[in-house]
Amino acid sequence: MRMSVSVTFVGDYVCPFCLIGLRRLELAAKNLGVDVEIAFGPFLLDPQLPADQGQDLRARLRQKYGDPAPLFARVEQIARADGIALDFARVERAPSTRRAHALADFAAAQDKNDLINSLSR
Repeated sequence: MRMSVSVTFVGDYVCPFCLIGLRRLELAAKNLGVDVEIAFGPFLLDPQLPADQGQDLRARLRQKYGDPAPLFARVEQIARADGIALDFARVERAPSTRRAHALADFAAAQDKNDLINSLSR
């Protein structure tokens, strides 16, 4: 008999660590032979971002952490080890994800979670 568990995964659509964590959860469940039902909960990684245009990603991270290049390299390395191809060189802006979370809430209310869940992977 396979074990089945329900997990609420709280994250933001643009958070690379959320993506990595989700992948690790799925791989662990597969390796353990556990069926996991994942519900997604919203988290705004950066609630201060303007809703319409976001901000320049490098300028935003430089302001918060200093030079973002080592951060990008480390996160890309961790992601690659988990089979995720991240390429921060292609990302110019840090978008607000308020509308994405609103869409997910709407989809849940319409029983269309499968669509949103497939988009988050």
